[in-house]
Amino acid sequence: MGPFLFGIASSLLGFLVLHLINGQKNLESVLLLVSISGLLMMVITFWWKISMHASALAAAVTALSMVYGRVMLPAFLLVVLVSWSRVKLHRHTLAQVIAGSLVGVALSWLLLKSQGF
Repeated sequence: MGPFLFGIASSLLGFLVLHLINGQKNLESVLLLVSISGLLMMVITFWWKISMHASALAAAVTALSMVYGRVMLPAFLLVVLVSWSRVKLHRHTLAQVIAGSLVGVALSWLLLKSQGF
């Protein structure tokens, strides 16, 4: 719980500071995404060991693809590699890495679409 709470609090604090000083909106969006994702993943982790590695990387690659276009699509291969390694190392099941990846993609897409990307 400690690392989740620290990460969520830190990203929320960064978001609030940037918002108050009219900081860069892209960075605000990233910090908001990290906060929401952290909270959701923490809640899910109470019942099931969803993959944070797959989720974070899928969210990042989704965001990069939305901002920079198709040129970033091959980066999704990194999500496959990280997911494979998590399963191979017996840290997660296939379902846990797939769910983590889907949560990351969905949250990133929804937040960035709501921000006009």
